[in-house]
Amino acid sequence: ELHTEELPTLLRYLGARPQPGDVESIVKELTRYSTLSWDEVVQFLVAYRRIDVQRMHEQFVAADEDGSGELDFDELYELLEKLGYYPTAQSTLEAMEALDKDKSCSIAFTEFEGLREHLRVTEGFTKA
Repeated sequence: ELHTEELPTLLRYLGARPQPGDVESIVKELTRYSTLSWDEVVQFLVAYRRIDVQRMHEQFVAADEDGSGELDFDELYELLEKLGYYPTAQSTLEAMEALDKDKSCSIAFTEFEGLREHLRVTEGFTKA
């Protein structure tokens, strides 16, 4: 079992940034108790992922200033700032290189979804 108070910590460990009310609203749908079984934890993560992907897509679309359906360097840099990161030109370039699987010099939403994992692994730092 997992206590519901530990869910925000679990999400942050996974690289997510839960918004106020996210955890509570999902837990309320799953149980009236203060702990979740393993199956309920899995259900919680699936429900949170759905909310999270929707929110990420909204952020992506808002950052896509030219409406191309992809983020260029400047759009990605500005989005990182809006998300509360302190990007440098080098860290943004490295993120683009790591995420841009088709080497188009821009990031599609499917590529953008890997940004959080990239930032979690690199902790926002550049290569030496």
